[in-house]
Amino acid sequence: RAMPKDTGSVNEPLQPIPGTPPDLFAPPPGCAFAARCSAALAVCHRRQPSELATAGNRASCWLHHKDAAQYRAAAGITSFASEQISEVRQ
Repeated sequence: RAMPKDTGSVNEPLQPIPGTPPDLFAPPPGCAFAARCSAALAVCHRRQPSELATAGNRASCWLHHKDAAQYRAAAGITSFASEQISEVRQ
């Protein structure tokens, strides 16, 4: 959602990520998007995931982590679409 798609119309409004961006001078522990992500897991608020290569892209998201199935199952997430990727560079 954070990145505009090249398939949309130029007149189509961008969909913002809800909430307030984190304080860059005092970043929260874990993922910078955790407080604003509708798919955030408990681990997202505690630890920053490592960057992984997925389908020709890079993601720093616990939902794409090698232990993702375990984290998703613990959170009750039964289906997951890979387009739910947000990127943050620190």
